[in-house]
Amino acid sequence: QRRVHGIIMEAKTPFPRPFSHIAITVPSLDKAIKWYQEIFGCYLLTPPFSIKEDSSNPVCQTSIETLGKGFGEIRIACMSTCLLYTSPSPRDATLSRMPSSA
Repeated sequence: QRRVHGIIMEAKTPFPRPFSHIAITVPSLDKAIKWYQEIFGCYLLTPPFSIKEDSSNPVCQTSIETLGKGFGEIRIACMSTCLLYTSPSPRDATLSRMPSSA
């Protein structure tokens, strides 16, 4: 079991599981944005914005659950990039149009 957004989730599939995003804590958001753009070719999905702790705000609930009460305010920037891989997981192999590796 695991808790996601206040809901207890039962594990239905074995690990590893696919994921849709990750969060990385950095000491300087502006420097990290530049670094991820230059090194990995990431691009901004949203410009940096602030989230202030407010338990009445449903959007803020995820931050409270992740960081704990008392975080005050955080700045966030959403970034993305294209990732390529060469070998699909076994359960996806029948769906893949990529040739299998030799």
